[in-house]
Amino acid sequence: MKPGGRTTSTAGPGPYQPGFFLMGAYQDIMGNMHHLLGRVNEVHVFLDPDEESGYYIEEVIEGTSIASVLDMVQYDEKALVQSIKKQTESAISDEQLKPSEGMRLLADYTKGLRDQTYLSL
Repeated sequence: MKPGGRTTSTAGPGPYQPGFFLMGAYQDIMGNMHHLLGRVNEVHVFLDPDEESGYYIEEVIEGTSIASVLDMVQYDEKALVQSIKKQTESAISDEQLKPSEGMRLLADYTKGLRDQTYLSL
């Protein structure tokens, strides 16, 4: 590299600037939390001809919640809910939201944080 951070491109004449990509939080998480999706739900199913259905579920292991993933990147669930609550109360007092809409919004937000990171139907 030449002084000043510029070098000549091997693709043709003219200088180019080097770039740095995928730095920071994403790289910190790559080892344990690829793409911030977390673990999926896991179910231990055993075939058993003595069961009416032909199988039984021994254990269900919950996957990672959205709040857990956010916690891994230093977002606190309680602080997030408090922030949304404060904004909702402000919108209600400014008559931008009906109280019932605000409470439904807050309940949906809180429930959403407890949902799994993967799409659920």
